Amino acid sequence: MEFNYRTIGEQASPYSFLTEQASRAGYLGPPGNDFLEQRKLREAILIELEKERIRQEVIATEIARKRAVVDELRGGQNCSIERSIGFANHSHESLVEERIGMSLEKWLGIRAATRQETAPFHYRYH
Repeated sequence: MEFNYRTIGEQASPYSFLTEQASRAGYLGPPGNDFLEQRKLREAILIELEKERIRQEVIATEIARKRAVVDELRGGQNCSIERSIGFANHSHESLVEERIGMSLEKWLGIRAATRQETAPFHYRYH
């Protein structure tokens, strides 16, 4: 039987197979570099969140445009039916302007008749 004894002056390596693999994969860096890596990671996350917010804004704008076009088309079909029956007394231009105004008011969530001033202590003189 053979026994392998270590010499007294020999020290075990602080690195094992797993730490070598982790350092090759980039999971371990030089000591003190963690703060920089955390900062880069935080910046990358913030950039991705900003991109997602911009994507959501673009999608919301496209949905609003599509709804406005659909409302206009549906309104145009209703007006053409009314016109053929004889209920429409206005010119085509005024109907388009009214539809655009109504769709904008719908989109913005306000009505012209119920619009109120929001400034405090503001007095109206009529």
